[in-house]
Amino acid sequence: MSRPPVTARAELETLSDGELLARLRAIPQGGAEHERTCEILAGRYVGLVRLCVRRHRDSPEPAEDLMQVGYVGLLKAINNFDPAYSKQPSYPCDHAANEQSR
Repeated sequence: MSRPPVTARAELETLSDGELLARLRAIPQGGAEHERTCEILAGRYVGLVRLCVRRHRDSPEPAEDLMQVGYVGLLKAINNFDPAYSKQPSYPCDHAANEQSR
């Protein structure tokens, strides 16, 4: 698979979740382009993390801590997403955010 050309943030924001996830698999981790692509995807799913945190509002942990842990889980789900396992990008994000929030 050839490496996709470097794309401006505005162009990346027009891509679907599936296209962004495919891009992440094609570019090396640690670079500015990878970080920018992850940031866009995470921004789309941060509401899901908030929802998971609200589900655990009776937890003794502060909501800010749960948000932080949920966000880390979201980034892990994005970076480890395997399209062969699931075609729905929200599934791993929801699962990871819930697991990290517990």
